[in-house]
Amino acid sequence: MTLLFRFVHAMRVEDGSSAGELIGGPTKSCSCVHSATHPQSKETTCAVGSDDKSITLYAQPRPGAAFKFVKSISNGSGFVQAVKFAGQGKYLVAGMSDGRIEVFCGGSALALGAVGAGSAGGVLSLNIEEGAGDEEFAVICTSSDQCLRKWRVSIRDNQLTTVLIHETKLSIVSGAVLVGTQLVTVSLCGAIDVLD
Repeated sequence: MTLLFRFVHAMRVEDGSSAGELIGGPTKSCSCVHSATHPQSKETTCAVGSDDKSITLYAQPRPGAAFKFVKSISNGSGFVQAVKFAGQGKYLVAGMSDGRIEVFCGGSALALGAVGAGSAGGVLSLNIEEGAGDEEFAVICTSSDQCLRKWRVSIRDNQLTTVLIHETKLSIVSGAVLVGTQLVTVSLCGAIDVLD
């Protein structure tokens, strides 16, 4: 199931039906929501990243009911440009306008640390490639420094380990979507690239 978030209301992409309104928390008062996500394993949880430098977590008591505010995490230094769940919803990854990529526990919002050195430019898009288990995944990031980077992330006992495994120089990419094992990117100059 894929959800599309519009303003503060979640809608199912497949049929346009409502998946519930987002109620409470700072999202209603912020000026711009940059990204919203839900774990593929359960659509009753969602996270919203916004330009008030926060990530807001919501939970839905039952399908179709309104999403209720759970917690807000402030990152303090940059707009939250992109948010994605990883590890079947166990972890939350956030890309910031200052180039940092942070990993949090999905339920408790405990900050686990940064992915690598981040980017010299602001994060424009994030994608997650799930690994063999919940504690291993890859983070694929495009940024305003015209780079696409892929990190392998391992988490053991809430300790984060990251390794940069790929870096490619591209035109400035405004968005990227992971489709199977291929990454489809759209650059600001209008080029669409499919990368393995």
